[in-house]
Amino acid sequence: MTNVLNCRTMPRSLPTATVREMLIDAATGDLRPVFRASPELASDPVEWPSVHLEVHGAGWREVPPSMPVNHLLVFSPEGKAACESPDGGPLRPEGAAPGQFSLYPAAVVFDTLARVEGEFFTISLTPQFVAHHARELTRGNAVELPPLRGVADPVCTAIGEQIRREAASGSPRGGVYVEALAGALAVHLVRQYGRVQAEHPRTGGLTPAQLRLAIACIRADVTGNLSLAAMAKQAGLSPFHFARRFKQSTGLAPHQYVVLRRLELARNWLVDTAAPLAAVARQSGFCDQSHFTAHFRRRFGITPRKFREQHRG
Repeated sequence: MTNVLNCRTMPRSLPTATVREMLIDAATGDLRPVFRASPELASDPVEWPSVHLEVHGAGWREVPPSMPVNHLLVFSPEGKAACESPDGGPLRPEGAAPGQFSLYPAAVVFDTLARVEGEFFTISLTPQFVAHHARELTRGNAVELPPLRGVADPVCTAIGEQIRREAASGSPRGGVYVEALAGALAVHLVRQYGRVQAEHPRTGGLTPAQLRLAIACIRADVTGNLSLAAMAKQAGLSPFHFARRFKQSTGLAPHQYVVLRRLELARNWLVDTAAPLAAVARQSGFCDQSHFTAHFRRRFGITPRKFREQHRG
């Protein structure tokens, strides 16, 4: 396996993170960085206008429901990660073994909680850049990149590591070289994983505005007696069509999404307060402690009591 330059040995004169790769928060529509912590290294957007690289250290990384502005690739050359599955399951190894990468396409909602071992880096490509390089392959038709998790692809890995080395060394070959590398990466992604959209593609899912309104409605009353009809009203749809389109947009049924948001609240209260478990269950919107415990264990693979013991010392 090709050795990867450790960013802790990089010259101190390298550019710092003045510009960050951004996500659109699905609840508020606001722009936010992909990760809260500042990267150890970020590329210069003036030199690399269509490509952005960030290098991050090990640790917990949580992303609330959000849509990437650009196609976002995450590489983990040094370690591995345990990520929460999108279907409400417990923590499980996903998408970050050495040599693997994950892809989060632009404008597709995702959320995750990951425990990352070792440094990792992200490369983002603008949709316009990918579309330009895909034009010959797709004969002018639009192409869709699907979400990918934990893919072992030596070609993507080799190109990604070369782009990272360029950033680490101050981009001595210049932006043209990096753009050529990124173009090869875009062509490979489209050829290997892209789905060419039909002349009249099937539409589905909520619009970004509908999704923001629905999620804002959920978060405003997540511990209350939320009804499917109330959520659907915010999106201007019937309950049936809302439920179907919500799942197309998020991968979760509305009631599953509500449960996950309640579990997020409960997890914070378990760490930040000494309230009895029964009170945490009620405050989080669960009907009783046993119902809460069952959902919590299914999601996180641990009981609320054990979780509190581990995180409150």
